[in-house]
Amino acid sequence: MKPLWHQQFWPWFLIALPTFVVIASFVTLAIALNHPDPEVPHAPPKHGLIPLSRSSSWK
Repeated sequence: MKPLWHQQFWPWFLIALPTFVVIASFVTLAIALNHPDPEVPHAPPKHGLIPLSRSSSWK
């Protein structure tokens, strides 16, 4: 007689893989919510860049 499904290795292995991924995603979400990225300044200085106007003849 074959063992029942819950007594075999492969069903539990296949169930465990997505379970670990879901747990890891919640851990990643918790880390992201507790440690937000620093804000970027609204208008960073643009050293060395020359903005081109619409009337510029440069092509």
